[in-house]
Amino acid sequence: MSSGGCQPGGSPGRKAADGGAIPKALPFYRARLLVKPGITGWAQINQKYARNVKETAIKLEYDLYYIEHRTILLDIAIILRTVGSVIGFKGQ
Repeated sequence: MSSGGCQPGGSPGRKAADGGAIPKALPFYRARLLVKPGITGWAQINQKYARNVKETAIKLEYDLYYIEHRTILLDIAIILRTVGSVIGFKGQ
């Protein structure tokens, strides 16, 4: 596990509560598994909790952005924004 990255959502060996509807509805959902899961992530600091497939698609866009633009500076920005959310009690 890394400090920043995609949050561990569903894994190929684990059956989702929705019967696997999200990976079927979102074509690049499994691309999130290309990076090590992190404690926090770009999607988590930019988007609220996903309650449905539409909101999960938005979070997936953030995860794919992170995968494509992954740098140490982006990881540092994620960590700083996470600390700011925790200290400022801005989390959910």
